[in-house]
Amino acid sequence: YERYPMGSGNEPILSLSGERIVDTKGRVSRVTTAGSAPSLDKFLILAYLPIEFCDVGTELKVLYQNEAYPVTVEASGSNLALFDTEGARMKA
Repeated sequence: YERYPMGSGNEPILSLSGERIVDTKGRVSRVTTAGSAPSLDKFLILAYLPIEFCDVGTELKVLYQNEAYPVTVEASGSNLALFDTEGARMKA
């Protein structure tokens, strides 16, 4: 039995070493939206991250109910390959 975070947002994003990620203006990185993506067989989160943490493949943690869950940046900015922007999956 594995547990997955089911937060609705505002959870802090941490570096792999467990430090809070803060941008140059002092804003803490947080989850903005979270939810299941059945067509991808994944749980996705959208989050605010400083640019230096936005490279695809960057490993981070999300703090949810005092437990750190591993996450990986899979899409960023204009590289939103996870999303079916053309609706091809719906038309198949």
